[in-house]
Amino acid sequence: MSLPNDEIELILSKILVMPCPFCGKLDISFQWGTEDREGTPVNVICESCGACGPNEYIDADKESDYVKIIYLWNKGNEEK
Repeated sequence: MSLPNDEIELILSKILVMPCPFCGKLDISFQWGTEDREGTPVNVICESCGACGPNEYIDADKESDYVKIIYLWNKGNEEK
């Protein structure tokens, strides 16, 4: 289970999202793995070049957990 696309777009519009550190584009989305007993692994993926941020287990129904995923993406950009 995850948030509907319109809610995800709203989250992305509220938060500063850094561009992809490899291609420089802002064409990003969330990528979900298969839910297991630890939760749902989610990461940010660049739709332009396929670069991925780190996977993090989240509660896919909580907006704050998506903010955490974006924070990890942005943090990875700062380290480049």
